[in-house]
Amino acid sequence: MVSVSVRTAAHDPLHDVIAMLSRELSGPAPGQQTVLDRLLDVLLVLAIRACFEQSPTAPAWYRAGGDSRLGPALHAIHAEPGHPWTVPELAALSQLSRPAFARHFERALGRAPMQYLTDW
Repeated sequence: MVSVSVRTAAHDPLHDVIAMLSRELSGPAPGQQTVLDRLLDVLLVLAIRACFEQSPTAPAWYRAGGDSRLGPALHAIHAEPGHPWTVPELAALSQLSRPAFARHFERALGRAPMQYLTDW
């Protein structure tokens, strides 16, 4: 079993979802299980995000996704991995020259863009 500690502030969406879960669990209501299932899905995603944001060892793809130069290309790859992407096409999404994009991508993710796409 893995234990994860995540700090949340009062304005954090994770805090809001936990409060909603607590209210939903306070008593039976029609559709309760459906609401709980969806809230738990949201809770899991928000908790993973919070862990990654607070961790110096977050995956490279997560850190690079927040980079204004690499984010657009990574989001495109992740949204459509079956698309026949090319380095020039990904560079254009990132508004970089092909060589600059390839260098920045490899520096941030430890492999060339096409190798990353193949592995993804």
